[in-house]
Order: sequence, then structure tokens, then C-alpha cells
Amino acid sequence: MKVTFPDGETKPELSPYENIPTKLRERKQWVLSRSKRPYQLDGSPANVNDPETWTTFAQARFTVECIGGFDGLGFVLTAGDPFVVIDLDGCRDPVSGALSNFARQIVERFQSFCEVSPSGCGLHIFLLAVIAQEFLQVAPTGRKNSSLGIEVYHDRRFMTVTGDVLDADHCEIIDCQEQLDVLMAECFPPQSAMLWQPEADSDFLPAIELTKEQIIERLQTECPELWRGNLDAYDGDQSRADLAFCGKIIFYAGDNEGLIDEVFCESGLYRPKWDRPDYQQRTIQRALAWTTDLHGGTVDNPDFDVVEPIDQGNKRSAGPEIINLRDLTNASEPMAHPVIDGLLRKGETANLIAATKVGKTFLIYVLALSVAMGLKWLQKFTTRQGRVLIIDNELHLPTLRTRIQAVAAAMGLQLSDFVDRIDILSLRGRLTDIKSLSPIVSSIETDRYSLVIIDAWYRMLPPGVSENDNAGMADLYNTIDKYAASTGSAWLLVHHASKGDQSEKRVTDVGSGAGSQSRAADTHIVLREHQHEGHVVMSAAVRSFPPREPVVLKWEYPLWHSADHVDPNQLSGPGQKQQAQRDAEGREQILSAIKDTEGATMSDLWKETGIGNDRGERLLAQLKHAGLVTSRPITKRGNECKLWVLADVVGEQSTTSATTWGTSSSVP
Repeated sequence: MKVTFPDGETKPELSPYENIPTKLRERKQWVLSRSKRPYQLDGSPANVNDPETWTTFAQARFTVECIGGFDGLGFVLTAGDPFVVIDLDGCRDPVSGALSNFARQIVERFQSFCEVSPSGCGLHIFLLAVIAQEFLQVAPTGRKNSSLGIEVYHDRRFMTVTGDVLDADHCEIIDCQEQLDVLMAECFPPQSAMLWQPEADSDFLPAIELTKEQIIERLQTECPELWRGNLDAYDGDQSRADLAFCGKIIFYAGDNEGLIDEVFCESGLYRPKWDRPDYQQRTIQRALAWTTDLHGGTVDNPDFDVVEPIDQGNKRSAGPEIINLRDLTNASEPMAHPVIDGLLRKGETANLIAATKVGKTFLIYVLALSVAMGLKWLQKFTTRQGRVLIIDNELHLPTLRTRIQAVAAAMGLQLSDFVDRIDILSLRGRLTDIKSLSPIVSSIETDRYSLVIIDAWYRMLPPGVSENDNAGMADLYNTIDKYAASTGSAWLLVHHASKGDQSEKRVTDVGSGAGSQSRAADTHIVLREHQHEGHVVMSAAVRSFPPREPVVLKWEYPLWHSADHVDPNQLSGPGQKQQAQRDAEGREQILSAIKDTEGATMSDLWKETGIGNDRGERLLAQLKHAGLVTSRPITKRGNECKLWVLADVVGEQSTTSATTWGTSSSVP
């Protein structure tokens, strides 16, 4: 069969979407589905109350099958259409197709279009009917009975649609008004008595007994994010995720607590806390109690909360846990692998700060290509090869492509070398703030990317959040931390420097906006203008590495190169000119003192020149960098110290070089 898409192109049938009835396909009530949430064609959230965010079946299908980035299709129910949907949760074995007794009775009663849900564990039945008003007093959109695992909706509800038809008898949407009236009275009576109780017998669960390996295989298919340990759906609360996952395991393992434990320990959710008998037993028992029929309800309810006790006193906490230093010391978990050795690890966040139009975008392209190829960045920093995602919200795609190609050519790389290792998410013209980026991030498989780059950070701020708001920015960096943890990637945010002279500031004070930005990041990299044109000084404050010495970079389009022969202390700025003159005088005094004494310690130099220890060490470092002095260790009055002497090759120009240090003629 051939399918014609919106652009007129004809392609072979790729999915069961052709099974979707015409009654649904002809309506412009379609959205895209990702992580059980509705989206528009451009990736922004859709709204069940706003028809402007919906689209046609053809456009939605084309996006899913030919563009990608979404899990599937969704249909928005409205009061103006004739449809009602019965949603049966957790009623089907996704492998064997076996149905629970309750679901089987429902399916036999309603001969209308019935499809399997995306997880393979539930059913959706679409019918032509109207829900009587007496059942909509509690909730006007529909009704839900968790104990039976049934939901019935007719308005302002987004339903995923798969086209995976249950069988040949359930292909068309038909009138089922009488059947629905009876069902509503049975499952949603006005009094507490329940007229319809599902039959309780052993075949509610699959009839076959599964091995641990078989259960693991099915869980990896049914709930891959939970299996890997992704906590996004539970707001980072692992206790809630543990409970939900136990409910998933119970579907296949029943009340076999030993088997539940064995399966859990194989998952990404396992942690030392699970081995605590009180926590493990309590979690399993609560999951068993909640799923009394071993399959009813929705076991991965993200609103289900678990409160865990702290060992001391009667305090209780939900979320972060207190851990003893002994347990932490005995933990075998190593530090994350560096993505950029000496600067940034997987799971960490970093800022890259520079003035506007200085060329920082080209610097990140060199970085992206270096990581993709496993090359040294700037010939200095070893990188760990991996995939890179660039999230760009400033450049048009043709401009971005041209720049990357120019950088690659200058690095001597062929397109085929890296084209499959760098992905682009372009947000130019369809800005998405960092919070709204969550659905896209949650769709990224863990460890798919080694490095994620956001260029530019200031354009990712949500409406109403100022970059000068410390609390607001700290919250956004907390979001970035969650993204870094869920993706297993290092995240680099490209930001601009504040206006004015940057030369007198500490590294962590460089950057526009609130100071929490530099404090929240694991690495803070800044580029500041050097006294020599076309040069910048790159400095970094790091958290999980030893301190880094600043380096000088030289700009030669389209690349930045290391300039090791240039003194990184010569920052450009009004105060630096006066400082340069004072430093020149100080260096001249030091050289004279060393020459007169044929060698001097810092104590000797202070007595001769009055220059203090900190300033003296800085000036001696400059003289050593220029090759004018050297040092050797000695013991003086029982204390180890350095004896500074003139270098082997010192002519009459030594004093001149020290005096004219701040001019370009003194730079080798």
C-alpha cells in the first residue's frame, strides 16, 4: 500500500496507522505524542483547550514517520465531536496478548474500534456515544475508577492512538450508546456500592510462569526509562520510582518477593539503600497492597508518593536521603569520566563566558568537533570521544552549517569523519525556554551524548525570569543538573560577559547576571581580552579537577589557537595599564636585587625591595616565563625555600626587558 504525505510524496506503508478509522482521520484534532504528553508540529506543547495547537492526521503522521522525534500520534477529544473513549489500563500481557477477565468482558460488550495502547499493556475503545450528564458532575471531562483500572472520557482529553487493532471484529467506530449507559451505571454508581465486580481468578495474570530473564526482557521493552534508572517522570524522587517499578515487576512476578528483589537489583534503579531490609520490604509490600488484584490500576502513577524514615528520631523525609560518611567512603562508585580532561566531566555543567562578537561560537564548534573525533581541544585538553548535541537558538541553519564546515576544513577534517557524531537542535524562530525543553530532553537516551552545548544561554530563560535573579537562576541551573543526570552528558552553557572592564574581576565574577550562575556550575570558563590584539586569556574555575593555569588563545579565522609564548597575566583594561607600569618597575627592582646578591630568596627580596610575598611571586613567575630568572631549592635556617638567580643567558637587555614588559616589543 502507498501513502501520500502532505508534500505530495508517495511512500510505502510504514505503520498500522492505516487502520485508524476514517471518522477520526478526517478531523483536525490531531497532535503529536511524546512521553505521554501532547505536542505541536514544531515541538512546542499542545493544549487540549486550544484547537490552534492541533493539526491534521496527515501532517501529524508525516512528522512522526518521516521527521521523527516523537513517540506517536494523539487525538484530542472534544464535546463537539461524537466520540467517547474507554481506556483500560494494565489489562493485557504485552507479549502473549492475554487479557484480564474484566477487559475481556468489556471488549465482548463493545464491538467498536479497539486498539492496543503504546505500552502494549492497555486498550483504547473508541465509540459513538454521549456520557450522561449525571456522571459528569464530579469531572466534566470523564470518569476514572482506579480499582477497576477503567477510565471513560469524552472532552478535553488527549488520547494516544496507535492503530494497533485488537482484532478483525473491532476495526470500525460504531454506536454503542446503550452499552455505555449500562457500563457507566455499573462502574460509576452514585452510591459507594459497585454493581460490577471483576471476576477474581488466576488468569488475570498471564498463565505462564516467567523466568527472571524473561521478566527483565519484557520490562526493558515496556518501561525502558525506568529500567535504566531515569527519574524524570518522578521529579527526581527515586523512592516513588522504586515503588512504581516494583508494581511493574509484580505484574510478571506476582507476590514472589525473592524474584521481585532479583529483578530489581538488575535494573538501573538499584542502589545500596535497596539492600536495607526495612526499605526493601516496605516498598514491595506497599506495591503489593496497592495492586491487590496484581494488575489493576496504573502502577506507574507519577503522583503516588512514598515517605521514607530517617534513622535518627521521628523525622521523615521525601526525596533526598541522609547518608553516613562510612557508607560514602565504602562506596565503589568512581568519579564520572572526563569529557574534557581537567575541565568537565559527564553529568556536570559548565559556563563559557565571553564578550559578544568575540568568536566564542567558533570556539565551541572546535570543541564539538574535538569531542566528536576524540581530539585535543586547543592542542591542550584531552577529550573523550563521543556524540555531541548542539542546541542553537541564534543562527539560521545555513549559517550554522557554513560555520561548522569552515571550522572542520581548517582543522583538516572531512565531513564523513564527524557527520554522524554531531546532532543539531535549531530553535531559531521557535524559541523554547529551558523548562519547556524537558520533553525533548526526556526523549534522549541516557549516555547517547557525551556533550550537550546550549548557545546561547540567555535566550533559554523562561518568561519573567531575569538573569539578575539569584533564586530564579539557581532554579534553572537545578533543571540543567537534572538534564545532565538523566542524559549522562556534560552540559555547556554559552553566555555573554557583563559590560565594562573585566580585567580586575575574579574568574567567577565574570559573566552577565546573578552570581549564582558561576556558583551553580561545576566549571566556569571565561575569555577575557588580552593586551595584544586578537588574543584572549582563557581562565577556568573547576570543581572536580585541580586548579588550572590560564592560557592565551589567538584568533585566526575560523580557529582559536594556543599562544603559549604570550604572558597570560597581561589582561587588557584601564587598570591594567597602570598595573603594567607598576609591575615593570617591580621586575626591574627584583632583577637588580638578584644581580647584586648573586641569588636571593623571597625573604631577601622583601628586605631589598619591600615587595611583598604575593606580588613578588607573581613578578618572579613573569620573569621566569620570559627566561630571565630561574630557581633552585635550598635549605635556609632549617626551612626549605627557593633561591632565585639570573638565568644562564642574561645580557644587558635583561633590565630593558623588565622595564618594557607591557609593550608589544617585549613579546617573543
